[in-house]
Amino acid sequence: MGLDKKVWETVNSSGLKKKLKNCRTTICECIQEFLENGMNDPHHGLPNRFSRMLADNAVSSGIEAHKTQIEAQQRGMQEALRMYDDNGCPPGGKPARVDEYARMAPPTQADWEAKHGRPMPEYSTMQRIGWGAVGVAGIVATGVAILSPFDGPFGDVAAGAGTAAAWSRAFNLGRTLSTAF
Repeated sequence: MGLDKKVWETVNSSGLKKKLKNCRTTICECIQEFLENGMNDPHHGLPNRFSRMLADNAVSSGIEAHKTQIEAQQRGMQEALRMYDDNGCPPGGKPARVDEYARMAPPTQADWEAKHGRPMPEYSTMQRIGWGAVGVAGIVATGVAILSPFDGPFGDVAAGAGTAAAWSRAFNLGRTLSTAF
């Protein structure tokens, strides 16, 4: 079955609510899994998010969006921690440092600059225009390839290869430019 609706219907965090709604074990085990995922997920785990915000290739325009996402995740983790304690779950079942990360202020641009000893980079207008131009060029190349005299599978292959190559170049150019500063 699952946990009683009374357990999860008043939960504010959508991720925690989903975890509890689909829980097939005990409330303590499900909250523990939620907390472990919030700490250990390779992409969304709080330690990894904090680390990425301080990485060499971070740009200042990403700070506010990441801060908002981290704060929302922290609210869910804090709610889970309260439920964990309120339900008498065993203290040793929580992931290491979860209490710390659930309340730690997200990194700021000043934190990045202090760590790296230089101003935090930002994509320039020319870099943004360059990304757009490469994408448009890929779309145009795809259109030309589709309308070209290559009929049948050869035209389709040329169209797919042109688009894939253009976006690959744009992605690699963006990565190169973002790490150049």
